[in-house]
Amino acid sequence: MILKPPPTDIQNLYLESIRAIGIKLSEHDIRFEEDNWESPTLGAWGIGWQVLLDGLEITQFTYFQQCGGIDLDPVSVELTYGLDRIAAYLQNVDNVFDLRWSRDRRYGQVRLAEEQQFSSYSFDYANPEITRELFDLHEREAKLLLESFDHASEEAKRRFPILAAYDQCLKCSHLFNVLDSRGVISVTERVSLIGRVRQIACRIARDYLLQHSVASPVAQGNAAEVNA
Repeated sequence: MILKPPPTDIQNLYLESIRAIGIKLSEHDIRFEEDNWESPTLGAWGIGWQVLLDGLEITQFTYFQQCGGIDLDPVSVELTYGLDRIAAYLQNVDNVFDLRWSRDRRYGQVRLAEEQQFSSYSFDYANPEITRELFDLHEREAKLLLESFDHASEEAKRRFPILAAYDQCLKCSHLFNVLDSRGVISVTERVSLIGRVRQIACRIARDYLLQHSVASPVAQGNAAEVNA
């Protein structure tokens, strides 16, 4: 959930949302523990807390400061609710796969095989050589799209598929995680791959603002600041 700009009483509103879900605050220990968030590959970071319910994190509460390498104005609040963990409290179960998915199905019946198979793939079966090639291909496609945007006319910029470049960037980020899970990248290479994804993400954020400034005069000031 994104709130932009954030209400002045956002913490109280958040606590009320937890109460509305069904958690009786008077019966549990709700604690805000400092836990600043960062995504190096996407050039995003913020300050905030992890919210603990009886010692278990159920929400990340972040004041977003930057995204795609661009300072946010106004700063926004992002609330990420751990619905499976909250549901475990509400349904009084210890194993997430025992959660009720519907009247006659458990969460494990719907998602356990998927979790097991994709975890197995990421940690044991993903071919490192092919995964690196896929990373390079998606990176190349993203760069080609961004280069095309830079040389496009103003009219073409309005309808240019910037989101397609973003999709390629997300695929690079995912493939980086797979390589990391396989344990096949060194500390030095890890920094290099993160930098490559971050470079694309920041270019996309810049071009996204430029695209909207072409269509909206109100956004031109922001685009000019990014170019500067």
